[in-house]
Parts: sequence; C-alpha cells; structure tokens
Amino acid sequence: MISDRDDPAVDRERYRSAALLSSLPVFLAALLALRRLDDSDTWWHLAAGRWIIEHGTVPRSDPFSFTVPDHAWTNVQWLFDAALYVVFRIGGSELVVVSTAIVFGSAFILLGVNLRRQLGKVASAILLLWVVLIAQERFTVRPEMISFVLLQVLLWLLGTAARDDGRRLWLLPVVMVLWANTHALFVIGALLIVCHLAAAGARRIWLPQRWSEAWKLTSEGDRRLCLWGVLSLLVTVLNPYGLEGAMFPLKLATRINGSNPVFSAINEFRSPFSGYAPSFSLDAYRALFTLSCGAVLLAVVITLIPSPEVATDQDVTAVNSRRRGVHVGRLLFFLALAFLSVLARRNTALFAVGAAPFVGESLLIVFQGMPAGLRSLLERLAPLLTLATVAVVLVLCALVATNRFYRMNLDTHELGVGVQAETFPMRAVDFIRDLKLPPRVYNDLTTGGYLTWDNPVGGGVYMDGRLEVYDAAFFSNYMTGVSDPERWQAEADHFGINTVILDHRFDPRAVLVRYLLQNARWALIYYDEMAVVFVRRAGSDEQIARAAASFPAARQQRLAQLLAPVSGLQWPVGRVLGLWNYGNMSSLIGDDATATTCFLQLLRLDLPAAWELPMRLRLAESFLQRAQPEAAREHVDRAAVLSPGNPAVVRLRAQLNG
Repeated sequence: MISDRDDPAVDRERYRSAALLSSLPVFLAALLALRRLDDSDTWWHLAAGRWIIEHGTVPRSDPFSFTVPDHAWTNVQWLFDAALYVVFRIGGSELVVVSTAIVFGSAFILLGVNLRRQLGKVASAILLLWVVLIAQERFTVRPEMISFVLLQVLLWLLGTAARDDGRRLWLLPVVMVLWANTHALFVIGALLIVCHLAAAGARRIWLPQRWSEAWKLTSEGDRRLCLWGVLSLLVTVLNPYGLEGAMFPLKLATRINGSNPVFSAINEFRSPFSGYAPSFSLDAYRALFTLSCGAVLLAVVITLIPSPEVATDQDVTAVNSRRRGVHVGRLLFFLALAFLSVLARRNTALFAVGAAPFVGESLLIVFQGMPAGLRSLLERLAPLLTLATVAVVLVLCALVATNRFYRMNLDTHELGVGVQAETFPMRAVDFIRDLKLPPRVYNDLTTGGYLTWDNPVGGGVYMDGRLEVYDAAFFSNYMTGVSDPERWQAEADHFGINTVILDHRFDPRAVLVRYLLQNARWALIYYDEMAVVFVRRAGSDEQIARAAASFPAARQQRLAQLLAPVSGLQWPVGRVLGLWNYGNMSSLIGDDATATTCFLQLLRLDLPAAWELPMRLRLAESFLQRAQPEAAREHVDRAAVLSPGNPAVVRLRAQLNG
C-alpha cells in the first residue's frame, strides 16, 4: 500500500496500475472544476485581458474606476488575463469553463505523479482524493489555477533532481519567468527554491546523517541547484513592472490580509480555524493538517533515532533499506505552507496541493519505521482500500454530476458550462442600458466585477474586486458607507452618482437599500434575484417613466420563470438561488405575498436542512403576522423536527399555544 518509487523492485506494470487508480481522483477534480461561472473576479480579469489586447500594453494605473484613476495597478497576472480573454473570444464562457477543468485536471495529474514517487498506488490515490476535496473550494476562474500547475512542475523538478544530478534544473528559471507574469503566487515558487537552497547550505554545515543522505545530490548537483536556483529568483524581474513587479507579492501580503480589520470581513482572509462558514472542504483541510503535522513529526523523530545494533552485514542492509532521512528543503517548505494556511482560509488549498508530496514522503518514513507485522497487515488491506477508493470516487462523481455534492456542502456552485446568471447583475445591466440611465454608476464590491466587463453607461465603476488597487483606506470608506447611509449620500453627491446598482443578497447591503427606498431623492426602478437599481430623481423623469412602464412586465416574466416547474436529474442550484434571493428582495420592499410564494416554491426543491430551517421559521412568522395560525403551525412543526430545541421554535410554539 505504501512503497518507495525509487526502489528498483517497483516495476513498470505496477506504476501503470498506480497511474490508473490515481486517474479517478483526477477525473473527479476535472468534474468539480466544470462549473458554471459564478465568481465575480472572473469578469474583471476578462476586462483586463481585453484592455491589454486592445492597447498592446499593460496598465500602469487603474483604467476601470472613476474613483481612483490615479492609483497604481501592478497587474502581475497580465499574461493570464490576456490568455483568458483570448479563450473567451474564441469560445465564450463555455470554453472558459472547459479550459478551467482541463487546467485543474492537469494540476492533479502532476500531483499524482509527484505522490507516486513516494507512495504506493492506494496510498497515493487516497491522498490525492483528499487533496481534491480540500482544493475544490478554490476551483474558480482565477490565475490561482495556473499556480497550482506550476507549483507541481517545480516540485517535480526539485524532487527528481537527484536522478540526473540536477541537469534539468535549468528549467527552474523558465518556470519562474512564466509564473512571475501569470500570478502573484510565484512568490510561493520562490519560497520553495529558497528552502532548497537553505537546505543545501545546511548540508554543508551540519545535518543528521540520514537527513544528509536524503539529499542525494553530489557537490556538482549542489552547484547546479545554486546556479539555477539563484537565477530563477533573479529572473522574476523579467516582467513589465521590473523590480516592482517582482516585489509586489510581498507588498500585497502586508496590505491585504486577515490581520487588517478592514479585510477581516472577507471570508477567504479568515483563519480556517475561526469557525466561520464551515464546510466539508474545511473539515477535510483540518483533518489533513492534523494528520500531516503528526506524520511529519513522527518522521522527524524516527529519522533522528539511532539505528539499532545488528549482527550481520545482511541485517545492516535490511535496516538501511527501511531507514530514510527527512529532506530538509521539503520540510522547510511544508512548515511555511502550514503557517500560511493557518493564517487565511484562501491558503488551505495551497497547503494541500503543495505539502502533499512531502506528507507522502513522511508517511513512507513512518510506514517503514513500523513493526514488520503491522506493515504486513497494512499491505494485506490494500485490495480492500482500492475497492473502497474506487467506490468513493464513483459516488462522489455521481453526487457532483447531480449537484448533490454542492447541496450537501451548502455550496452554490453548479455543474455545467456557461454562466450562472443568478450570480451576476446581467439582467439589471441590460435594463440599465435599455433605459440609458445617466452616469455615474455606484456599485458594490460583488457587482463591480461584472460592471467592469460590461459597463452599461460608461464612465467606469465605483469599485470592483481588485483590492490591491483600492487599498485599505478606500475599502474601509466603502464598508462604512454601506452601513452608514448618510455618509454614503455625501459620497454619492461628491462623485455625482446618478445610478445605483447593488447586490441585495448580503445583509450589510439591506441598510443602504432601505435608506434608498425611503429617500425621496432616489427612485427604485428595477430589481431581480440578484440586483436592485435606483436612479436619482432629479433630471431622470423620462427614465423613471419608461422604467415604470417596462419593469412590471419584466418582473412578472422573471417571477414566472422562477416559479416554473423544475425537471431533470440535477438539483436546481440556480433556481434555489433565484427563489431565495427574489423572495428576500420582495420581503425587503414589503411585498410579502410574492415573498411567501417564492419561499413556498423553494421548499418544494428539497432544501438541505440547514437552509430549510430558517425558511420554515420565516414562513411561520409571516403567517402569524397575517393571522393564519394553522399555516404557521405547519411550518413550526416541521422546524421542530429539524431543530427541536431551537429558541425560535420554542417561542413560536408559545405564541401559537397562547
């Protein structure tokens, strides 16, 4: 089950069977990456690629927003943006999704190769599957997906350097030049190389014997590593921004992180141990983190224990064949990734894909240090674990194909190609364009990505997801304005805002939406399941009149689409999102009848219990307020089944009985 790929006894046929078993988690990874576009940042990456292609250069300052046109923009992912736009021009969003699945699948093919250098087919397949389930949380159309691939390439180059004594290490600078022009995470590649350079230096000074033996490069190999390793760090300046671009990731890390209270509200900057937004992927990360730390610690202890006294030369050979040393370079890299993953949830996938090969190496050391009887037992379990792995992957593939995996994980992703329209203000933007609403447009963070791509009135956006452009001071001002309407109004007057488009799905926006609904200076002209649009009354009489004439029909048409029967084998993620958010918006504007209709239809779509409970409680409250106790009791009884001791259930039952 656990074996050493460097052992000559492992023949080619065995390696092929290991590759075949590992292909199942790879297929699952590609299937998980085959998602309809649902990340707002994808759109500003496309907009940046379009700008680069059209202008034949990279931007130096922000070309997209009217608020900070003087702010510098160091777009180190320019090559990814340009390539993404070319793919979009050729095949639209469908080809973008398919290409994304291919890239993530390729990353896990390479990870499987790196794992099989150390582990047997079963152990490598199980660990690969584990990493897929953790990393799928980051399967979005962002330049991070290229970093997954290039990190595995570097791990393979450094991990196999001993085979030819470092003669292929000339490829390190090639990879780093590509990475430095694709994504800011090239700093992780630089960190990996620095860890190996530090290990080479430590070996020259002093290392435990078996740790030194694990290095395997000769003095000439060390010279090649130092030459190409140092050069690979230096060539990161070969980007359009020079030294500024090479140093930008370090600058960005000090400005945008979870320790800054301004950005602590962003989910991906929170610690994975904070308890915020639990998910299956997060649980899988915590389990792997615990196992990894334990395995690495055991491996360190085992390799530091002196070899037992043996009687014959044959016994010496047998002991030495099982005694491996810890590779110091990979140990340092593991510790760095573990530290980064504890700091921010966005780094959990990076830890999983980057640390997995060394975790496999550590598991091998632990396995070889076990008593012979225990090793034999684990080997005998290999066929059973193979069948279990195959069965688990097949079940997971079926769950992903039907969207049931996302339902279980409380995710809003959806298998398929194209765009998940319920996630973007596409319909609202079309409405704004048709009415020729006046600039400038105020938008929030999540609508900004799409508006950067499709700006319906011209003049740029208020902001989008490029937090490195807007900086902490701007983002702090934005967050304050959303929750402080009077301050927001002053900001709107200062910038000459005439049109407002907001993503009403998030609670903080509700304060501003209510303010605009009650303020005589603003008129509500449109809303759907994602966006709400207001226009300044002064000077917009014609547009308001046209909206009043056209919106009711559009509203009825959209509501009919949301309430239409659902068919097919897939759990209807988009329809669930649409009904939930349309009902919430209807409730916000006081249309309780439409909200109730949406919520009742929603309950027919097999909601997970965590979502069904709040919906039942809301309906019970609504029916009680409308003096319909029997209808309210039905939902309270169902809520009591879902959560018997829930305080809201107890309170509602008391009201009904009273």
